[in-house]
Amino acid sequence: MEEKDILISIIIPVYNAEKYLEQCLDSICQQTYKNIEIILVNDGSTDKSETICKNYMEKDNRIQYIYKENGGPGIARNKGLEIANGQYVMFVDSDDFFYSNDNIEHIVGRINKNHADLIMYNAGTYWEEDKEFIKEGVIIEEECIDKLNADEKFLYILSKGMIYSGVLSKVIKKTVLDENAILYENTECEDIVWSLKVYLNVKSIDWCNDLIYVYRKRRSGSRSTKAFTHDNLKIVKDICLEISNNRDEYSDGIIGYVAYLYTVWLAQAYLSPDLRVKEDRKEMKKCSVLLKYDIHPSVKLARKVYRIVGYKFLTVLLGVYMKRLYKM
Repeated sequence: MEEKDILISIIIPVYNAEKYLEQCLDSICQQTYKNIEIILVNDGSTDKSETICKNYMEKDNRIQYIYKENGGPGIARNKGLEIANGQYVMFVDSDDFFYSNDNIEHIVGRINKNHADLIMYNAGTYWEEDKEFIKEGVIIEEECIDKLNADEKFLYILSKGMIYSGVLSKVIKKTVLDENAILYENTECEDIVWSLKVYLNVKSIDWCNDLIYVYRKRRSGSRSTKAFTHDNLKIVKDICLEISNNRDEYSDGIIGYVAYLYTVWLAQAYLSPDLRVKEDRKEMKKCSVLLKYDIHPSVKLARKVYRIVGYKFLTVLLGVYMKRLYKM
């Protein structure tokens, strides 16, 4: 397949994004790689987002526009997937943007080289109030990745802490989503569930070392622990219990990824105001076996701490760290 033959579908849920949508769309429409389709899914916006979408659709015939009643970004992404024609799909949030105009060209270059089912890449954060850009991630040399087989690539990228739960760090072959019926579920942890299904079903993974995606974040209002309820945390709890109880059915890479989710769950559970989560923490002690799969840097550190202070104090330290990190 030649480079010009590869169509990339870019799906963008739009909800009350009038302030940032033009920058997002400009960063996509001005890409040097032209064989893209841009699917805008208006998720019931009440501001001027619809007008902006239609204005851009008139200027660029690669843009498709859908309106739906508000149902959340996950359901909007599913709607976009229904009409996507690309061999590969990527998702962009309407307040985020691409870092440079040649980003998709470089992604397609990696697709042409290795034909992987899934390509991941570096991202950065733009802090709105401070007008400050911070590059995140690490350097993973593509020449090194190219020497590894599929399982080794997953383990290597995980060891660098770069196997994400988020949807916005991925370009995925559409047939993987279609053939395995991978859609978003309208749940609190929809990104985690979706990403795990993707990791379980892709046969090959690749890395593009470019800085591709820029998240826009705002410091207004600190993160709240109110979301750390029994019901919300149950999704990851069930994943951890399933994987830890059936480790012989999963690869080391998948178990190592879930081990990372486990450390995040322990921190959130410690901070949870929901009394039911206290009982969940007792049950989740049995999942400490996951810490043996210390591939991710966070898990490696958590395992060392666990060996010294045990399960109870590990949860305390993880919770305190998360509270300081996110200024809760």
